[in-house]
Amino acid sequence: MAFGSDGRFYEQPEDLNFEPRYAGRTDILTGIQGEWSGVELDGIYLGDYKTGKKPTSRLGYPEWPLQVCLYSNGIEKTHGHKVDGEVIFHLDKFTGIPTIYDYSGDHANYLEAGKRLVEFYHEFKRDYITKNGGIPSVTTILKVLDKPALPPWAANCVKDYVVEKMRTRPSIGRIELYDLLEEARKNYRTVSSTAMDVGTRVHELIEQYLVHGKEPSKRELFNKEVKAAWDAFMDMWSTLTTEIIMVEARIFG
Repeated sequence: MAFGSDGRFYEQPEDLNFEPRYAGRTDILTGIQGEWSGVELDGIYLGDYKTGKKPTSRLGYPEWPLQVCLYSNGIEKTHGHKVDGEVIFHLDKFTGIPTIYDYSGDHANYLEAGKRLVEFYHEFKRDYITKNGGIPSVTTILKVLDKPALPPWAANCVKDYVVEKMRTRPSIGRIELYDLLEEARKNYRTVSSTAMDVGTRVHELIEQYLVHGKEPSKRELFNKEVKAAWDAFMDMWSTLTTEIIMVEARIFG
């Protein structure tokens, strides 16, 4: 069973004065004053970093506001900090362009939707929760949402793999083609794992900078996607006036 920041379930602390329904680990709680790309911020914000492909919707991906609003509710219940708003810091690892998604104006509705999803998960995953014996993480709960972009993305991973291999193997027999397609069918797992590695590394570099004031070395930014996301973070962060309150805080709600 996996517990902790990357786990599906968390152990319940003994000093909690309520029965938690979900848990998680927030990226940052910080005071922010400033403006970025038309988004004006002034208050204490619960923030989460994302490094994947930029969503086409101006509201981001559907699970984003649910995640940060559940986190901010957990921050208040677990640590007693009042939160003025919730934001996603999107650090595009492909373009190096940062975007801020501010969900503060509709906090109540997003939080209510998030809580309903939590209860839905507990109702229909009761046996799974009992078997694992812990508190489900917010990211685990959000996985029950339908993600319509995933099937096309997986199909594109297959296509990209086949195209890349065919460049070096222009003449191919039927049996070899079958083997190639079988390899391609599993390629989305490799792509997904690599994407998670990039996101994890960027999170580590940001935490290192915010907590210890240490900027990454050239070696740490050797991966071009990690560097692009890091540059996006610094471009955005350097324009804002911030006062950090908590980094990588464990929450329960």
